[in-house]
Amino acid sequence: MLNSINLQTDMSATQDVTRWNEQDVQAWLQVVGMQELSDVFLVNGVVGKDLLDLTPEDLLSMKVEPSALRHSFLRKTTMLMKE
Repeated sequence: MLNSINLQTDMSATQDVTRWNEQDVQAWLQVVGMQELSDVFLVNGVVGKDLLDLTPEDLLSMKVEPSALRHSFLRKTTMLMKE
């Protein structure tokens, strides 16, 4: 089981999101409670730079459903960019 407090601290230490690899993105998804996106992000090879560039249309084309999940994800990435 992941220790989310330690993981969140580790993610904060590597805040240059554009340099995150797939594993870093997966860890971030766990920290922010969006692990249901893990498989689709792995299949699509989403890395940190991609994470910040994803649009609602991208998420829809990746079959991220329902729309509330897409909106929640986009709010989380907006918060990530502000940190």
